[in-house]
Amino acid sequence: MISTEDIEALRTKVGAADPGAAKRLLQIPTTAAIALLVACKQLLSTVLMWEPESLWLELDRRGIDVPVENRVKFQAAHALHFVPSFFWDGIVFEKTAIAFDHEIPNPEALEEATVAQVAWAVKEAAWIRSWFDDPPLALDHESSAYTAVILHREGFIVAPDQLQFAQLALEQMNTGSRDLVKIVQDRWEALDKSRLDVHAFQETQEDVQLARLATIEWHVKDRETRTSADLAALT
Repeated sequence: MISTEDIEALRTKVGAADPGAAKRLLQIPTTAAIALLVACKQLLSTVLMWEPESLWLELDRRGIDVPVENRVKFQAAHALHFVPSFFWDGIVFEKTAIAFDHEIPNPEALEEATVAQVAWAVKEAAWIRSWFDDPPLALDHESSAYTAVILHREGFIVAPDQLQFAQLALEQMNTGSRDLVKIVQDRWEALDKSRLDVHAFQETQEDVQLARLATIEWHVKDRETRTSADLAALT
């Protein structure tokens, strides 16, 4: 799993590289949000101080057609640096998670992000804060409550590692599963996470929970790999 130290190592390598990579990544709808920020900063060093519309006009002038998915991701990532309401506003938390999964959120409707989307958004949000030397922030009540609700609806009794901040709220929704929670937590901690792809899960209560946790772990690792590849392309 990529750590904060890994992000720091990547950051020190990103510099005045060939702008072709930045232009290419800006036009691919599945580019990671953090890579969009870095690519824009490579092309326009003061971009973080620009209004979004000015940015899109300048990129269009340069022949760079940024898809809507990337515009939404960029603006969500930009907000994490300047106005990080992701950490305390449940609606912003939801829309950011959806945007970071390359989807276009509807600002006028309540949607529901998936556990996988939220797990990755929490990870990428921390990376973005770290990249720009912003102090880390804890997720407040609204974000924790939102996460606990979607975990409960998707059948989790133990929060994935990335979403442990919601475990207490989740347990308050699953008061009859406390013994099972402890068993699943102990077994998950003992599992070799590097071999989850070959682990045989059984059709038991415990293993069903472990398989759910493994699915989120696989998803986050896949997104980490893709994101590090986007950032590496900018070095």
